[in-house]
Amino acid sequence: MQTPASYGEGEATFLAAGGEAGIFKLVNVFFDLMRDTPQYRVIWDMHPEDNAVSRDKLARFLCAWTGGPRLFKEKYGPISIPQAHAHLAIDEPLRA
Repeated sequence: MQTPASYGEGEATFLAAGGEAGIFKLVNVFFDLMRDTPQYRVIWDMHPEDNAVSRDKLARFLCAWTGGPRLFKEKYGPISIPQAHAHLAIDEPLRA
């Protein structure tokens, strides 16, 4: 019997999150919490009103970040997180 991989090894984290379906579900819950929770509303308002692309980009990014397929790169090309968020004013209170 083989010992399961630890989180952060290979695709263990991706699989523990439920794979692609689990990651997409997580992102939808996250976006809904931003929309419905007053203290996160300011971050929600930084996203386009139709945030389907934002949801898709985050889910695809997280798939690769957790060790799964590189879905973001396949659809959108390479990403630079700092550059992607450079236009947003994130101050200390928002970082907490």
